[in-house]
Amino acid sequence: MAVQRVNAAVAASDLTPIRVVDESSPLIACRQADSLTLAVKLGYGLPALAHFGFHIPVNVFAEKFYADVLLLRVEQIATGLAVGSLFDATLGVLIGWLSDNFQAHIGAKRRHPFIAIGAVLASVALMALLSPPVYDLPDHTWLHFTLSYMFVHLGISLFIIPYISLGYEITRTYDEASSLFALRQVLGLIGILLAAALPSVIKLSLPAAVSSERMAFRFEGVMLAALMLTCVGALLLLVTERAGSRASHALLPGLLWALNNRANLYLLPVWLFASIGTSSSLAMLPFWVEYVLQPPVVRRERWLLAILCSSILASIVAIPLWAWFAHHSSKKAAALTSWIASIISSMLALPIGPGQIELAVASWVLIGASVSGWNFLFFALQADVVDYDELHTGMRREAAYASLELLLPKLLGVTSHGLPLTIIGMAGYAPNKIQAPAALWAIRLLVSLTPLLCSVFVLPCLVLFPISREVHHLIAHGIKQHTRGEAAVDPLTGRTLPPPAPELFSGPPASDLAHFSASELARALRQGGGSHAFGHLMHVRARYVLGSFGLLGAFIVLAAMTDLHERPKQLVALLGLISAAMVGLFLISLKLKAAIALWRNPPGEDVVQRFITQRILE
Repeated sequence: MAVQRVNAAVAASDLTPIRVVDESSPLIACRQADSLTLAVKLGYGLPALAHFGFHIPVNVFAEKFYADVLLLRVEQIATGLAVGSLFDATLGVLIGWLSDNFQAHIGAKRRHPFIAIGAVLASVALMALLSPPVYDLPDHTWLHFTLSYMFVHLGISLFIIPYISLGYEITRTYDEASSLFALRQVLGLIGILLAAALPSVIKLSLPAAVSSERMAFRFEGVMLAALMLTCVGALLLLVTERAGSRASHALLPGLLWALNNRANLYLLPVWLFASIGTSSSLAMLPFWVEYVLQPPVVRRERWLLAILCSSILASIVAIPLWAWFAHHSSKKAAALTSWIASIISSMLALPIGPGQIELAVASWVLIGASVSGWNFLFFALQADVVDYDELHTGMRREAAYASLELLLPKLLGVTSHGLPLTIIGMAGYAPNKIQAPAALWAIRLLVSLTPLLCSVFVLPCLVLFPISREVHHLIAHGIKQHTRGEAAVDPLTGRTLPPPAPELFSGPPASDLAHFSASELARALRQGGGSHAFGHLMHVRARYVLGSFGLLGAFIVLAAMTDLHERPKQLVALLGLISAAMVGLFLISLKLKAAIALWRNPPGEDVVQRFITQRILE
């Protein structure tokens, strides 16, 4: 269908034709050899050893450690998770914009400085999270947990957004992105394996006491921090940022362009709901092992370790197979097959009961093998979306897309990350005791059926995702035509695209006009343009800002009046509303700033009309 649209557009114009063969042919032009050396791929993938490893203590072990060892109430932990996600989500977009626009004086780098700073901050915060002092009051323990969790995630955001952006930046061909992110995923899973095994090995070698729990997590924090700093150092030495279009873009327009990207509209929901499904299952795994499988106390650590290790090893083995599948068919087909397989394998864990360790291990082997495919293929598909954006704008804005794919799960994470704990708390969960049937069923359902519920959104979006191998070849060809000053064809719409004009995407007044839709700008022209019309836009945005301030203030007052111990669930919900209100206020304030700039220095009618024409073409 895409090729037919392109052929029709070429036939109706004087564009240079392109020969495209069938996608299944091994001679298709877009099956190019990787241009990245093994040293570069390893240098890029090594930080995943530590980054993936961070997820085990932060998102799996820490919650149960603070609940069962430090005796924090699950409602308090859920609130701490919500506060940390709130803090992280409000800064993620800004980090992405800074990474895209930052130019260091040494080497003109925009990714490396943020990667290094984020790695240091995340490492220090992780050691604090896993080495809590002995506090006299539970509220002090809760404050330590919340602050540590906040800064772990802030450091990870500072690291991961430019890190993922760097991967998009250094890959150029359809299969190159798959091979790079597959290697990253394999190294990351090895890191998870190490992080999962380390505390269990330490605890098994020590007497079963609280002190052994503390010692194990303290040692793991130090080891993972050292690993992170070492691997990031290797990345800085081995991976060079690729030169490209470094034209700066305003924060809000960059996000709007990313959100309006036709292909990205299908891919973002996939990552959002798939992340929620897998994180919910993973967060409940320690509870599932202890209370559903009910192992003997002396074997509890061994059972959990066996399930985690078998699942991770299965993922490591399966990733090359998924990469082979993607190379010989398409990334979309491989991702779709992987997600369907993960649904089936998760449901197989539902009937497993006490003592059935063999069935538990088998089910998690299937889960690990199936989930590993779509997890790395998402990033390979996202690299194609960034190329489609470059076809329209002529700019490389990897971090705008990376920040969006990380921001949206975090915004939902303000409530959804602590939601599993809240649900089992409502079902009657009591730490270190025999659980009520309702609590057991809540744990079972969260582990087994959450991916199925998320599939209502994931599967249709994956099926409709429009960039295939053949389409990406057309996108790459169009980008080359633009660099030669020639017009190109959008393979998704069949429209003819003139070479992007930099003045329409960066610098004033384009950076200010880009904050508004084509209809808003057309209305301003009908009102005569000039200071009067843009002054009206300014007044409208000022009212929105005042209303957002009032809404945010109301939510903050209600949260301050809500008792953490008596109404934790209401507090978590209010924190989610505060998060959304803060992000909304921030973005509306950017529009107000742009309207003020246009009111002070109104652009000519011809400039506005040309910008509107370009916006409609997009």
